[in-house]
Amino acid sequence: MSQTRLPCALWWDEKKRRLVASFAAKGRTGQTERIVWFEKQSKRYWLAYFGDKKIGDINQAYVNGYWAWRMAYWTMASAAEKKKHPNYALNPSKKTLDMEQSALREIFGWGNAHKHITYQPIIENPFARQRIAATRRPSFDEAEWQQLREYMQRWVVGRGDADKRVHSKHLYQRKLLQIYLHWLALTGMRTGEALKLRHRDVWIGKTEQYEQLMLRITVPKDTKTGSRIVSSQPSLITWYDALIELTGTDAEADLLFCDVEGKANKGFYKSVPKLFREAGVLLDDNGDRRTAYSLRHYYAEQRLIELGLNVRAFDIIATNMGTGRQYLEAHYVRKGVMQDEDALVTAGGTRRTTMVDEAEVRAASSGLDDFY
Repeated sequence: MSQTRLPCALWWDEKKRRLVASFAAKGRTGQTERIVWFEKQSKRYWLAYFGDKKIGDINQAYVNGYWAWRMAYWTMASAAEKKKHPNYALNPSKKTLDMEQSALREIFGWGNAHKHITYQPIIENPFARQRIAATRRPSFDEAEWQQLREYMQRWVVGRGDADKRVHSKHLYQRKLLQIYLHWLALTGMRTGEALKLRHRDVWIGKTEQYEQLMLRITVPKDTKTGSRIVSSQPSLITWYDALIELTGTDAEADLLFCDVEGKANKGFYKSVPKLFREAGVLLDDNGDRRTAYSLRHYYAEQRLIELGLNVRAFDIIATNMGTGRQYLEAHYVRKGVMQDEDALVTAGGTRRTTMVDEAEVRAASSGLDDFY
């Protein structure tokens, strides 16, 4: 990048090296979500606004204008761009704007310290002064989740509302997506964590008090908060069996969520909003778009409904989800206890079963005959 332009690329080279070193010291390797976030935001927003502007023309008024431009970005975006990025947020969250504010302060501060620019503008998101409350991503209630589940039962066999003639590869992807969504709803894992899983990371365990079978899952190191052990809900065993049958492999080194050729799935970013729209669950009551990540929120809410809104419940659920109690309360749960693993998996014995019910088995195996 020319010295007459804001030195974003030079700053990012140094920033990325520091992030990688920091994550490596914590035992985390690979392309972390933090690095992906910085690269995505810089390409889509910061370089789009500041990249072609000469440093001498970047005055305080121009810097201030970024925030209005950013807030209106997706309102003004073309239909093609919205289609390309179906998970866009029409109104960026307070957390996102706070993170962008911090990053831009760092960019300008770095440029000033290294004499690329001769002044340090005030970087302050005016919307933060409006005391915007921390937002929660849209979730599902139990009825909405069941509505989606029921629609997927016919969607995976090519009988969706918009279906005419569905190719076998599309049916494979649909079944894979159905299993993936159940995986999120029954573990509370982050979307990126689930996509990185290999079969060596999954094994069947048993709770100590009620001896309830479930999956124990090792989250890989190269994820947002590093490695941890996740205890699933019991019915995930059935969906895991269906996944093995669908993909035809349970080899330790193989990815769980892979395409027909065994390559990693990138996240169903176009399929999820289309499916949710057809099932009538894309938007919540506030008009906010649901994503696959909404099922992580559904998981948290369902566990708290079963265990109660007490400090102990928040702690064990947050630990299983790889987050903190305060963050869970602030960002995951809408307003409105015994051995840790037993509480998570059996809800204190109220949901104690020794076998998954036949309806769940039928749901998990639906559509698998189409591939053999």
